[in-house]
Amino acid sequence: MSSVRERRLAADHERIKELSAASGSALEIVSATGRPPSQYVLTYRCPGLARLLSGRKPEIAQLHSVQIDLPAGYPIQGPLVRFLTPIFHPHVFPNTNLVCIGTWTINEQLDQLVLRIGALIQGDPQYLNFSSPANHVAADWTKANMRALPFGTVTFKQAQGVRFAIDWKELK
Repeated sequence: MSSVRERRLAADHERIKELSAASGSALEIVSATGRPPSQYVLTYRCPGLARLLSGRKPEIAQLHSVQIDLPAGYPIQGPLVRFLTPIFHPHVFPNTNLVCIGTWTINEQLDQLVLRIGALIQGDPQYLNFSSPANHVAADWTKANMRALPFGTVTFKQAQGVRFAIDWKELK
């Protein structure tokens, strides 16, 4: 008999597979480790701020890799999310590339978090919280450049079986 955690992990895996299949190649599952998976490496194909170049000019990257670890206490304990590619964002700690995902509740599904990470990459203003940033330099730059957000739009098209979809604003 499988545990509650194993059933949740299996359901999460199905939802992540459906989301990836419905994304029009904007989201790829690079690896899913465990049976059922408790670690994912995902690639997002969308524009996001990788770093600031000289003169504080943004370098936009189109590919972003993220590792999501689901600890032994999951789903009560929240996932650990780490960028494997460079990103310059108020909610990503610059020395570790760990993402501050905010408050996690047992009711949030993993596919919802995956969508939120996609919005975070693109700088969707609705997911910005400047009250306690993980990267103060990125927070200052972002506040001063809000007119440039979001950096892009990616739509995860709704497909049968996929319950969550986000349409990001058009580029300005």
